[in-house]
Amino acid sequence: MRSLQSVRKAMRAVGFEVLHEEDLAERSDDIPWYYPLEGDLFKAQTAWDLFMCWRTSASGKFVTHYGLWTMEKLRLVPSGTYDVCETLKIAGDACVWGGKEKLFTPMYLVISRKPE
Repeated sequence: MRSLQSVRKAMRAVGFEVLHEEDLAERSDDIPWYYPLEGDLFKAQTAWDLFMCWRTSASGKFVTHYGLWTMEKLRLVPSGTYDVCETLKIAGDACVWGGKEKLFTPMYLVISRKPE
């Protein structure tokens, strides 16, 4: 990953003029960007959010992982599906941790133009 400073420097190096830049994750929202991955049902805002947040809660992960494990053993899904799900679980947890620690942002907005 690149730092925001190196992104700015690279954009200017290729001739872009930065008109506006903002980390949208730094806005004072009550609910952080990583809430769907966090598994906190209290942050759900709609019925779909409730389902989405449940999938990453402890019980949702349990059902998903052991459901996939069972389906893989019954050959209903391809071999390795459970392993991919485990990897995604670790990645999701890491994204939440990185978001809480402010190590990265997926919400860096840049408006720029290339002078003629």
